[in-house]
Amino acid sequence: MNWQAGGSGVKLAMLLTLWLVILPALASPTTWRVSLREHSVVTQSRITLADVLLAPNQLDAATLQVDLGPAPRIGNVEKLTRTQIEALLRRRAFQEMASSPEIIWGGAASVAIRTQTQVIPSVQITDAALQAVRQNVNALKESNYIDVALSLRAAVPDTEIPMGEYVIQARPLPNAILSAHLAVWIDIVVRGNFYRSVVVGIDIDAKQKVWLAKRAISEGEQLTWQDFIEGQDNAFTSASPVAQRVASSAQTWRATQALQKGQVLLKAMMAKDGSILRGDRVRVISVLPGIKVESVGIALRNAAVGQKLELRLQHNNELVTGRVREDGVMLVE
Repeated sequence: MNWQAGGSGVKLAMLLTLWLVILPALASPTTWRVSLREHSVVTQSRITLADVLLAPNQLDAATLQVDLGPAPRIGNVEKLTRTQIEALLRRRAFQEMASSPEIIWGGAASVAIRTQTQVIPSVQITDAALQAVRQNVNALKESNYIDVALSLRAAVPDTEIPMGEYVIQARPLPNAILSAHLAVWIDIVVRGNFYRSVVVGIDIDAKQKVWLAKRAISEGEQLTWQDFIEGQDNAFTSASPVAQRVASSAQTWRATQALQKGQVLLKAMMAKDGSILRGDRVRVISVLPGIKVESVGIALRNAAVGQKLELRLQHNNELVTGRVREDGVMLVE
């Protein structure tokens, strides 16, 4: 009995000793021994724990991919201290653990983080802008432009962007209309996400077909295409020139203003059918309650059908305003 009691006491003592050794180990959190980099260059859009640690092989893959925030913009430096990293880990990783690990730090006190970059050569951007303008010129149906020449208004620098596959694309040009100076927006997409835009200034030199007066022409004169010859003019100096004959060569019209020999014919210089020009004698009908009065006046300005016209009556010099009818009569109501 004494031997058995003694044996039981020894076994109990051994169990108690083993329990005292295991219990603290079970109660103690995991210990992480990690070293912080002094500098780090990231290639992705987000910073992970793996990016800021030196030789982090003791940690599992999921822990190393804990998100520490967005990567800094190109040219900027993001600094993270040990305390900041530990706080981020508590919020984003430790909450899912039974107990938070104890972190024993080594290495730097903080890490300076930059984004690794690649460069888009300026020629890629300018070529995209020039191609967009060329396509715009080609898209103009029955284009009146000839001898179109494109040039860069100013040099475009190389563009630094984050690492990854990128696409550059020009925004559509408005209304497919050319002007002497265009601003072409080039959008840059990196890894499927819009990154930034670059504006490329394009200067355009172009000629257009025009009609030139063969001789001096008076305001109100009846004209035909025989009074003009084909020519060329700067595409951006003449406002709305007549690009081609709008009807047969037998078409006639009246000049709304005087033209010098060699002057470009503009659309506004061609009076529309039924128009009244300044100085014309105009039949006037005044409609009053129960009475209609007819008279004649002299137009003081040009007016097309449906527009208001002011004239001076011949018999008393009175100023009268009315509206032009299709038959060339001014109606006063």
